Amino acid sequence: MPQRIAIVTGAARGIGAGTAKRLAADGMAVAVLDLNEADCAETVAEIEKAGGKAIAVGADGIIVDVHPHPETALCDGPQALIESDLRELASVAQHLSPLVGRTLTRGPAAIRV
Repeated sequence: MPQRIAIVTGAARGIGAGTAKRLAADGMAVAVLDLNEADCAETVAEIEKAGGKAIAVGADGIIVDVHPHPETALCDGPQALIESDLRELASVAQHLSPLVGRTLTRGPAAIRV
């Protein structure tokens, strides 16, 4: 069976850290994300000490869970999008980004877990 992977935002502390630890205890490899990568070190250390797998990631941007059935996604339902909704969000973001002084960068075409 392939390794299941979870990406948890706001995971340096609080509910996000608790969620990351629980998913790791359930056998998932966890990407522990927060604004500052260094802030994630304690959560990662606790996961690894308990025998789990985790990495710390700093991310200052939008992370969206694209899921064919958002109501069954591991994230909060309102944060999960179907692919057509993601395309619409990307179009809006592309037009708004210059107005707020931001530049959009293209990420990987697809990440399959």
